[in-house]
Amino acid sequence: MKPCNEFVARLILVLFFFIRMLVTGRENVIRVDIACPGYINISIAQSALGYNGPAFEAAVAESNMRYAGVFNFTLSFLTDDRRIRDGFDFTAESLELITSWYYKRHEDLSDKVVRVIITPGSIDGSNVQQLMANWGTMAILTSASTKSNYKLPAPLILGFSFTTLGPIAVTFIDILRMFNWTTVFLVTDYGASEGVFAYLAVEFIQAVADINADAKRKLFTLHQRRVTSGKPVPFQAQLIDVLTEFQSTSRVMIFLGRGEFLRQLLLTAHRLNMTTGDYVYLAYEPTPVLRAEANVTWQKGDGDDVTAQDAFRSLLLVHLHDSERQRLQSPKVTALAEWVRQRSREEFNVTVSANQTVLNESRHRHGTASLYDGFTLSRAFLNRSFPGDLSDVFIDQSGTRRVEYVLVYFDAYRNHRRQVFLRQVKGENFTMHIVEKIADSWPGSQWPPRNEPLCGYRNEKPTCLKGNSFLQIVSLATAAAVVVLCVICLAVHRWMQAMRLLHLLWWSLDLSLLVIEERRPLRRVQSIIQRVGTFARCLGSRVELDHSATRFALMVQKSNSGY
Repeated sequence: MKPCNEFVARLILVLFFFIRMLVTGRENVIRVDIACPGYINISIAQSALGYNGPAFEAAVAESNMRYAGVFNFTLSFLTDDRRIRDGFDFTAESLELITSWYYKRHEDLSDKVVRVIITPGSIDGSNVQQLMANWGTMAILTSASTKSNYKLPAPLILGFSFTTLGPIAVTFIDILRMFNWTTVFLVTDYGASEGVFAYLAVEFIQAVADINADAKRKLFTLHQRRVTSGKPVPFQAQLIDVLTEFQSTSRVMIFLGRGEFLRQLLLTAHRLNMTTGDYVYLAYEPTPVLRAEANVTWQKGDGDDVTAQDAFRSLLLVHLHDSERQRLQSPKVTALAEWVRQRSREEFNVTVSANQTVLNESRHRHGTASLYDGFTLSRAFLNRSFPGDLSDVFIDQSGTRRVEYVLVYFDAYRNHRRQVFLRQVKGENFTMHIVEKIADSWPGSQWPPRNEPLCGYRNEKPTCLKGNSFLQIVSLATAAAVVVLCVICLAVHRWMQAMRLLHLLWWSLDLSLLVIEERRPLRRVQSIIQRVGTFARCLGSRVELDHSATRFALMVQKSNSGY
């Protein structure tokens, strides 16, 4: 788990303290059943129960001692090592895990039990929240979570993580709008062990889709590409392909991946002459974690540091405000993180610090029956700040923890150290404000870079051809070649059509073959008559008949006279 485990434990105590104030004066012991779904394997991600479980157990033990005789807290870990191996599996299976827990505990326990879900993982918010609305149960998420699409009078899922993804996605949107960058190239590393990058990509994509849908037109054009740092295909080859496509489609890239891979991307872009100021690279750095490779830095000591310094000038990095980062890197938090890692039995220092006025207000407004209403419990957290040892916790109207983010750049004139360019202001609804100018340090001659070059992404716009004789000649030659090619293609097409028609009419005969030679019937009759006459003369000479008076002789004479 990230070094905010003390906050997680303190959060549970704050919740219990709220419940305690709601039932002041009640004598019977109230049973609070807490479900903690998740996965155990700590090698996958730091939202695993292997990191967070000890903090939850310590908080429950502390609460049972502190509120003995008033509450009886029980904690149930909901896991399934066979089906749930990482955060993606957990999101898909969380509905079944939580449903099985609720109905099984409903049979085993009486109705007078306060049921709460507290999990470090990202549950299926939309589907689970629909069931929670019927059960009257609320949930608290202590690590990255996605936005629920299920609308309720009050949110039943509260996000208390430093890395709540919705506000981070909104931060990127605000930056894009501020500089009129509307064509975005999103690259996400799905091979990184920190699943927060994949979930953040989903959140950002959904935010862009919602904006376009609400406007009923395409305000943002988004190109999405995936890379996988763990694939057999060399990561360097993947980066070259991505950058080549980026060059012809956009000028603004958002890269979601670990710091070491971001550095590799920028070094590759530098070799391709894509860090000269015309291209902008935006990235997000999660809260400082124990794995140094996840942090963003140009300095690695591998011989490429000088090149990386120059390449990092084109980078704009989103991360927590320094005040929040410093709290998380304090010796106290570092020691606590080590305790969680080793699952040692060292003392777990947890304090509850709450505003007494707020608690009195809750005590007077709500009765005992409200304990079993998740909406009442969740509303007690909305639009409020909770002071604590590490940092103040502010929960907005949507049930999401909000912290101030900054946008930093690496200043070449200040030893390439991070300098805050934009900062969110809590008192102004977390809007971005310019802290200092970046134009002098930005590579190239123009800040901010244009969303699209004047000549287009591929130098294809006609306006750029004027005054350039070489381009004009090339364009005319290309146009002529296209015309000639079209003519040839048309001729070939016509010939192929004719051949095809001829092939289909193989059975057709020439008309001359169908003509029958005409013969005159009279000539044939004449031949027959002549033969008959000859035969008659021969016969007559033998029998000595007088042919002149016979009818047959008359017929022969008429026939001969006709010719």
